[in-house]
Amino acid sequence: IDPHGQVVLDNAKAYWYGEDDKGVWRTLLAKNDLIFVTRGDTGKVGIVREIPEEAQIGAGMNMIKIHVKEGEYSPFFLFELIRSEYGKHMIETAILESGILKKITLKELAEFRVPVLEKSEWEAFDERYLKVLQEEEKLRQQIEGLKEEKKDIFTKILKN
Repeated sequence: IDPHGQVVLDNAKAYWYGEDDKGVWRTLLAKNDLIFVTRGDTGKVGIVREIPEEAQIGAGMNMIKIHVKEGEYSPFFLFELIRSEYGKHMIETAILESGILKKITLKELAEFRVPVLEKSEWEAFDERYLKVLQEEEKLRQQIEGLKEEKKDIFTKILKN
């Protein structure tokens, strides 16, 4: 999960679960799934925006995959809700209630209160959110280009 909450997937690394492991299919990630870290970096959440072609990548052992059924709710709203101050408070409360081990189980995650939105509300949110996300990515790329340019300017002056 990168600093912006995007789940970065790479199909160059693979782990074979074996043919007998029937529960693996439940962990396989799809576009717009959320990944919630349950141990270690507890509460960190990411959203899967792209999956490498023909890749089958599952959520790790210390993660919970949250799949929002298409047409029923907004994965983007849920993602931002978990990352918000409200979401952080829900996570901290769940951690305190779970005891000394800094972890969250599926049971605690299922108890999080999520606002009910009308379909028109979350559809409008998704439309605007995706536009902003695209613009944000363009700006990120421009910033990376400027960083490279700055580096080149420095390198050229050292060569002179």
